[in-house]
Amino acid sequence: MSGASAANEAGAAARPGPAPPQPAAAAAAGSEAAQGRATPVAARAAAGAAALPEEAGRPHRRPLPPLQALPPLEAARCAAWIERRLARAALAEQLPLWGAEIELPAEALERACAWARAVQGAPGAVLLGADPGLACELIATGLAPLLVAPSAGALGWVHVLARRAHDAACRRAAALAAELAARRRAASWWAGPSAPEATASAGAERAREAGPPQPATAAPLPPAPPLLGAGAVALPLRDGALGWLCAADVLPHLPDWQAAVREWARVLRPGGRLVLASLSERDPDAPGFFSALGRVLWPEALAGFPRSQDLTWLLHSERLRVESASVVRLRMQWERIEKLESEPGAARAFAEQASESLRALYEIDREGMTWRYLMLSARRLGAD
Repeated sequence: MSGASAANEAGAAARPGPAPPQPAAAAAAGSEAAQGRATPVAARAAAGAAALPEEAGRPHRRPLPPLQALPPLEAARCAAWIERRLARAALAEQLPLWGAEIELPAEALERACAWARAVQGAPGAVLLGADPGLACELIATGLAPLLVAPSAGALGWVHVLARRAHDAACRRAAALAAELAARRRAASWWAGPSAPEATASAGAERAREAGPPQPATAAPLPPAPPLLGAGAVALPLRDGALGWLCAADVLPHLPDWQAAVREWARVLRPGGRLVLASLSERDPDAPGFFSALGRVLWPEALAGFPRSQDLTWLLHSERLRVESASVVRLRMQWERIEKLESEPGAARAFAEQASESLRALYEIDREGMTWRYLMLSARRLGAD
């Protein structure tokens, strides 16, 4: 998928508008239904909405009706599945490329890295989930964030990946130092912008003014990143300990992703940044068709995909302002989908049973279907 075909649909995630007016009878019925099935997201939002500062007062839609519940996710099986994926990435010849399985465009990686690096000089953390590629890329480009793995077994493979990414960062730093040294030699030890075009006499004069040649010094090498084994909903960190936190492809594998987001908000300092990335449900799709399809693809490890509207409302209630958001449309061919599933053909058979409205939402046809990948960056607001 090319970068030009990646659609940035920030409306639902970053600038949602007010809900359309409803007839009085329908509104009353919806209110009674909401009272009968209040979700943790709705309860938290109702409790915290009044305390939001004025600068966070953008219009936000309330959470949609609850998705159809899937059978509970077995935590032990999910942890074992994540360990197997991390082991496969650690034993591969190349460092994992984020989003390779679903062909995320290169622009998605660049955007996520830019969001994570926007907070300079502050400690950060990366939560490891199904895809460690983004964490490896951040390390290889010079960061040393705290890496959080969900189990002891996963932590061992994360250590291997972190060392390999750290070695890649050292090689990049050494290559940069060698390039700078070559440029200085070519410019008679003069680092000015016009040095390559300078004449020999001008280069000699500049060399005398600059003094004796100094060897090129390598850029400071990043330290090996620290590791932490902890669950995503119970981080052993004090309030406001982090300047930024990144969780890519983590939310779908958490039985209670709402509790995890609240925990991540707790450990972020005012002005800190939360970077989230995940496949997501279509907002109009209340039955949760895509989550059910995901359970067919990954029966051991998928709790369900979040909806952007639910997620942004929860962030709003936790004093996290969404500053940047985009939705990447991924056109997935059935041949590629079959490579992801444990039982080839099961996902296609499930999708063919969808209603006409669902087939239109997900653009299901003979060739494949369209998935939505949600990416957003939110800033932690300070106290009143």
